[in-house]
Amino acid sequence: SLNVCGLQSKLELGVLDRVVQDYDIICLSETKCNTLADIDCISNFLPFVMPVKHVTHKYGGVHGICVYVRSSLANHVEVLNDSCSEFVFWLKFNGNSLCD
Repeated sequence: SLNVCGLQSKLELGVLDRVVQDYDIICLSETKCNTLADIDCISNFLPFVMPVKHVTHKYGGVHGICVYVRSSLANHVEVLNDSCSEFVFWLKFNGNSLCD
């Protein structure tokens, strides 16, 4: 898990691409990206994005949460939308089929 303080700058520097290749699941916060097109750019990974919430908090609340899942595992992921909090982003992995 990383707080990237703005994903675009890390992508432009090529820093993130090198780091994520060692992992299967990467959780990023503070991406400051509003569209899937802004973040669908790391090869061999599929992004799952929590929609940006409009919050009246003085700092604006959640500024982008994204979970990158290696493409070979992405078919086993389900986004759960029934959280008790609008600031929680849950993904469910079907463990029985991950070993297939």
